[in-house]
Amino acid sequence: MPFGGGLADSPAAVLRPGLLAQAVHALRSSIAPSTRHSYDAATRRYVQFCEGHGERPFPAAPATLTLFATDAAQSVKVATVRSYLSAIKLHHLERGLAWPDQDSCVVLERTLRGLTKLQGPANRRKRLPVTFEVLESLRPLVDLRRHDGRLFWAAATCAFFGFLRCGEFASSPGHSPEKMLRRRHVSFVSGAHLRLHIPASKTDLFRVGVDVSIGPSGRPDV
Repeated sequence: MPFGGGLADSPAAVLRPGLLAQAVHALRSSIAPSTRHSYDAATRRYVQFCEGHGERPFPAAPATLTLFATDAAQSVKVATVRSYLSAIKLHHLERGLAWPDQDSCVVLERTLRGLTKLQGPANRRKRLPVTFEVLESLRPLVDLRRHDGRLFWAAATCAFFGFLRCGEFASSPGHSPEKMLRRRHVSFVSGAHLRLHIPASKTDLFRVGVDVSIGPSGRPDV
């Protein structure tokens, strides 16, 4: 069934195709493009599992979801498996397909709890805070005669003194070009005082951008 298929069956949608198009657009906009990208990948993984095991993917049966979750948990954490299931559920919702009710998913939920216990606690890699001393120790290792070195140091210092999140100054696969920090987003206000315009941030729901002021550190070596 196509995207928004459940809406298309409504008499109002037949009488006003433009209203249907607006509703479908609003439905698609309910999650961020990056989340949509991750959810689409999760749904494809689920469909591949079903095709490889003779299962019908849509509408999903509780048993099929349980077996898929068990298989996926062999390579990823249960928290990730739950995000896969959220993606599959959204796929159903957006196409007007029936999703198993809570009573039907008791076995699935208990299986997920069991898988969590079997996996044990996550081995989280300890991440040290980036302090001024850490930044100072990096400076001798950066060759400012090279373009890559100057680019890295500019990113590192702007991120440190501007208190930026990684996603606000670094690019990653699937990153929207509109969100990338570019030269035009940097402007000098006076002397060494600069203004950094962040095109998009995790806390900027409507993507209007935010300005960050960064002053001199008082240390010529940093």
